[in-house]
Amino acid sequence: LTHSYLRPRLPQMPGNEPGYSASLDYIESAHSVVQVMSNIALDTLNQPNGKNNFGTRSLNVEPENADNLIAAMFRHVLLANLRDGVVFLDTNRRISVWNAAAEQMTGLGGNFVGTVLTPPLLRMMDVDRQPITDQNDPIAHWMAQGESGTQRVIIAGRSGRELQVDFHFHPVKLPNGTVIGGLLLLVDTSVQIELQRQLNDLYSLAVLDPLTQVANRAEFERLLEEYVATHQQVGMKCSIIVCDMDYFKQVNDNFGHHIGDQALVAFAQLLKQHVRGHDFVARYGGEEFVILCAHCDESAAAERANEIRRQLEKTPQPMLKGKTITASFGVSDLQIDDDATSLFVRADKALLHARERTQSRDQGDDLDEKTIDVDAAAFGATD
Repeated sequence: LTHSYLRPRLPQMPGNEPGYSASLDYIESAHSVVQVMSNIALDTLNQPNGKNNFGTRSLNVEPENADNLIAAMFRHVLLANLRDGVVFLDTNRRISVWNAAAEQMTGLGGNFVGTVLTPPLLRMMDVDRQPITDQNDPIAHWMAQGESGTQRVIIAGRSGRELQVDFHFHPVKLPNGTVIGGLLLLVDTSVQIELQRQLNDLYSLAVLDPLTQVANRAEFERLLEEYVATHQQVGMKCSIIVCDMDYFKQVNDNFGHHIGDQALVAFAQLLKQHVRGHDFVARYGGEEFVILCAHCDESAAAERANEIRRQLEKTPQPMLKGKTITASFGVSDLQIDDDATSLFVRADKALLHARERTQSRDQGDDLDEKTIDVDAAAFGATD
């Protein structure tokens, strides 16, 4: 009798009772083992004389041998086909049974049955890569307390390859509560972690500017729509700061483009230092950056922009041989009839106004008082 005898379907219960007719194809995790085996055990205990009610005609064996045969077949098929590792332990943590998945994860062969499962055997470490010892062994603790538990650990697999594994421990108890052993499930999370890392990398490529590591223009335009819609819905102010490094072309011409890149990175880092948790920094293009300020009116946003400007002017830049960077800023806040475009255009016009003032100042021209009115929310490097 091979294990493939029961491969297509578990034996059918008389009367189509639920829980016993599921195909093995649907049993995809070790947690299913616990449920199925528990149902079998409870069903057996509830029958007269301890008999189960699967029936024996399809097995063509004597009734008195059917119980042990069915239990052995179930255990063999289930354990052999699970992707998660399953280990049966006695109260001394000696391995009595483990499946092929557990052997593959740990790199230990079947000759380790009967061995005490200790942290050194699997070279266990916690997620901070600190060694797990007999004193802080989670399996020993769960067994001693007779309680279920879960913990993520690092173990050494085949050829010393490290795996991140979730331990799931379930004590096995008699009806009177006496612990007679435990079931340890090993769920390999290494693939999940690697997939998550790859997803994070793809997300970063999609939304971050590769040079400055702040959001890119596409992500800014997406979030600007959300900012406007959300703040209009709750009737609160939000503001946008558009800023531009002054004379950036001269930095590239005099120091080289690689130094210009370093200056952009330094500028972006300074902007990030002056935002709150719900604010947002993005590189709009070239030397132009934007900040979305949540729950912030124009006056507060203008003051924050001035703080950034003053900090920028007094911070020597090593890549520029100790010289400082200046910038121009345009600020606008959300009005009742605004959409994302109108809010940004107004701030961008204020930035243009500030640039013109900066150029007029550097050329020695007289400035009309109206062009530096605070209400214009446009200011250059010397306001």
